[in-house]
Amino acid sequence: MNIKLKPDEEKFRKEIRAQLDKVNDLLKEHRVDDEVQKLIESMGDNAHKLHMLLQNRNLKPQHHSYMKKNREMEEDDPQFYYHVHPVEDLLAYIKDKNANDETEDQTIGLEFDFCVYSNSWGHENNYRIKRTKDGWYVNFLSISGNCDKRGNPVLYENFNHDSIQYPNDFGSWLEWLWDQAASKGLSKDEVQTALQELADWVSCTEKNAPSGIIWDGYCETPVKEESINTVVITFLDVLGWKGIYHRKTDSIATLKRFIEEIRSQASIYRGSIELNSKTIEVRSISDTIVLFTPCLKKDALKVIDMHGMLCKWIIPRSIELEIPVRGAISFGEFDTVDNIFVGKAVDEAATWHELADWIGVILTPSAEYILQSDNSECWVKYNPPIKALPGIKFQCVNWTIDWELREKKIERLKEKFCQLGPIIPEIAGKFANTLKFIECANPKT
Repeated sequence: MNIKLKPDEEKFRKEIRAQLDKVNDLLKEHRVDDEVQKLIESMGDNAHKLHMLLQNRNLKPQHHSYMKKNREMEEDDPQFYYHVHPVEDLLAYIKDKNANDETEDQTIGLEFDFCVYSNSWGHENNYRIKRTKDGWYVNFLSISGNCDKRGNPVLYENFNHDSIQYPNDFGSWLEWLWDQAASKGLSKDEVQTALQELADWVSCTEKNAPSGIIWDGYCETPVKEESINTVVITFLDVLGWKGIYHRKTDSIATLKRFIEEIRSQASIYRGSIELNSKTIEVRSISDTIVLFTPCLKKDALKVIDMHGMLCKWIIPRSIELEIPVRGAISFGEFDTVDNIFVGKAVDEAATWHELADWIGVILTPSAEYILQSDNSECWVKYNPPIKALPGIKFQCVNWTIDWELREKKIERLKEKFCQLGPIIPEIAGKFANTLKFIECANPKT
């Protein structure tokens, strides 16, 4: 090792290494349950302790610059290591102090060929792709424009326009290439070769799509349209945002950090399920956070559960950050450009997400009709505090089901509520309704 560790530091390193290996094994099995999350947090806590021990010896671990940007928090923040990538950086630094050194980014602003075969046209199309500081710029006859690192939205709009089939996890590989080009200073030839490898992967998927009389016209059927125009969408509203600056001067920074944490969690949950959908998109409009996953109707049940599991993490984390949320999850038709959302699913989620007078998340009727089951531990039937609909039970996110030592958890929650003061009557009602839900929701046995 490049850094000679003390005995207590070496003990942490070995434990972190073992935990990281176990986490990676579980993620390969598509495990994203609470056991995995607790293991990631335990690993992150150990990594933070090791980081501080090294920092106190003037050996502060160095990370890739994009790591801090992606996490949107300082390296010495206790939650910085609640993700596998910064932990990998830490172990690499211990092995070689120069492992995470920055190299010159050589390809920002350069344009590349991206040749993909199309069954519809019977030949290859060349999408000219430029690498930008925030992602890519796609230039093609049909649709051109800026994309994020994963190619959203323009690259996929072109694929869908020409009915080109592509691998489910293509966007993650494209994002990885962008980050590697930045951190390792890949040359133009290296990026070009890698991009064409990804393009060949798309071509292979397209060429091996089912064909023949049975499949004729598949890409023109309503199913193809549904894959583009239906969505599971979650609207989350920060309670008490108006006037929040008077009690929390770093509210904007906290919200931005929270949104980035949600994106990290979303990537873990999305990787656990095989779907036609590409990702859980996370957007924000002022104090409203929007999560949406385009999907086929046949996949909607899985995606609804995925959003529920994510909200199960989001709700207590929002309280911890002193920006508690309430919201609703719906399913239906939609369309979006940038931060503009329209469609039945959008209207439904937007209407319902502010109705309940509490901290929590409900399913709207469109999503509840699809769920049709009480079997999942993520959900619990409950009568949320909605004045217009007293006595009607909804499926609600059961965000306290995994709590151990519930009394201590509830005391901690009340402490947090006190920090959200002044507790005026309007706020007191929301807190009381939240505590009532916790008391009524079935604890895990």
